[in-house]
Amino acid sequence: DPPRRRRSPSDSPPRRRRSYSPPPRARTYGRSRSPPGRAMYGLPPRREPPKYGLQMFVAGFNFLSSEREVERQFSKYGRVTEVRIVRDPMGKSKGFGFIAMDDPEDVQRAIRHMHGRDWEGRRLNVELCRNPK
Repeated sequence: DPPRRRRSPSDSPPRRRRSYSPPPRARTYGRSRSPPGRAMYGLPPRREPPKYGLQMFVAGFNFLSSEREVERQFSKYGRVTEVRIVRDPMGKSKGFGFIAMDDPEDVQRAIRHMHGRDWEGRRLNVELCRNPK
């Protein structure tokens, strides 16, 4: 028998590398387990901002006031379409928010009657929202 010769890498045909492609998966939505369209991180879903003249900035809410109480107070002056109280990451009120109404005349009436008024132990500052969002 002739002695076995060692094979060098140049003797064998080059191996083809297979490109790796992961198996097809179901559609994912990032890290969120919420279905699409639902609020992520407790935020409301995207919405169309109200037109200029339909939204008020209100500062001086009692920190325990709820959206329902604010809506009840301002609905005396017209139909309230949205109430947003700004809250910190822990969910506590920051004492201010935004109120949207249907009619610009209702907004002006609410500003006239509520600006400077004491409500739940705090004085309200109500003004027309400069750039509604």
